[in-house]
Amino acid sequence: MNKFLKTVLLAIVGTALIPVAMAFSEELSPIGVLPKLEAEWQIIAEDEKEEIQAKLPFRWIVFQNKKTGDFLSFATHPEPVRNRSLEYLSDTSLEIFPHGRAVWTQPHANSTTNVIAINVVDIGRKIASLKVLEYCFISELSDRDNLMAHGRAWIGPKGAVFVQHTSAKPITSDLVDETIKSIVKSQMTLAALPTR
Repeated sequence: MNKFLKTVLLAIVGTALIPVAMAFSEELSPIGVLPKLEAEWQIIAEDEKEEIQAKLPFRWIVFQNKKTGDFLSFATHPEPVRNRSLEYLSDTSLEIFPHGRAVWTQPHANSTTNVIAINVVDIGRKIASLKVLEYCFISELSDRDNLMAHGRAWIGPKGAVFVQHTSAKPITSDLVDETIKSIVKSQMTLAALPTR
């Protein structure tokens, strides 16, 4: 078997090992394809407005779970931040999805953010080391339930990336961590494929 065929076969087998709930579908520049979530997750149309996106360097997609009301939010910023520490992303990570949706798509409201955790962790475990800025907070508004958010931010080769799970119920960071690992595995698989 030639080298090209082996590489393609490994990519196909590697993709097959990803759980069905983490197949790939939507794209988000510059990181590429995002994991396809289970059927109850749908994209929120209000957070896809092209006229807003054209004015901002951020690119984002927000999914909402039809059963639970939870949000899974993704954002990228292409600004080169190579020589900066992950702590540089702290303020943005706490402000970008205050109520699960992009801050610039929502009316300004007097809300309170209670930070539970913000520190650098390694979520790589079985794959290569992946240091991310971990953050967790409670968002409070007087006219709705409090929301808990678990998020991760990291600096990729093409800019900063943010992934956040937000819920009205207590949650862990498991969904965000599995999503990030799927993105990283996908990027590693695509990088291994030879180009012509």
